[in-house]
Amino acid sequence: PGVSENRQRPRIVLASGARAAESFLLDAVAEHVGAARADFRLLARPVRIVVPSQSLRQHVSAALARRFGAVAGVQVQTLRGLALEVLERAGEPPRPGERVVPILVRAMAQRDAVLAERFGALRDGYGALVGPVKDLLDAGLSEAQVPGVLEAVEALAIPAEERERVAGLVRVAGRVTVSLDALGIDTRSLLLRRALSALERDPGGVLPQRATFVHGFADATGVATDLLLGVLRHGEACIVVDRP
Repeated sequence: PGVSENRQRPRIVLASGARAAESFLLDAVAEHVGAARADFRLLARPVRIVVPSQSLRQHVSAALARRFGAVAGVQVQTLRGLALEVLERAGEPPRPGERVVPILVRAMAQRDAVLAERFGALRDGYGALVGPVKDLLDAGLSEAQVPGVLEAVEALAIPAEERERVAGLVRVAGRVTVSLDALGIDTRSLLLRRALSALERDPGGVLPQRATFVHGFADATGVATDLLLGVLRHGEACIVVDRP
């Protein structure tokens, strides 16, 4: 009740509310748990449940424990956790150091004439740019895309001064991505992008699975969406959409 299915692959399940979404998820997992108890060889490929946060991961894990007790072959993980596993299986360890991003943003903004004029005289004025630049990185902005984005900015129907500031942010974000790559540092967006590349090269090797359920996402950044779509393209995948 409260659930409809699009049976094309990958499947999209529409659930009428959070309870219906969780009920469908548990019922679907129950089928795989029963199959694995009848044939232990299936445990070599886990059932994956991909969720957006640690809090939902804990909630779903507790719901599974209440429903099945101790259960093997079911893995609940955040999208970041899935990305880390994919990179580990691909032999590409994560590259820590994301805390350097605010430093890079401030350094690159000082070199941009427009932003230096607007923010340089303020006390930590460049700190106001860190959040917007991170948003651009999470959206998937790369150095190669900067020229096209700048053209789009020029076409915006906003005051010229505002267009100049937006263009400055885009330039800074592009330079930050170059610096991060040169330093061998992963932001969250770069981590997810590298995981997607590894997944596309060898889906069966880096993401063994019997089934994958994407559950609990209200929204996602551009790069996160790309990785979720990559997961859905490979194997027995299903996204559960809560649409009250």
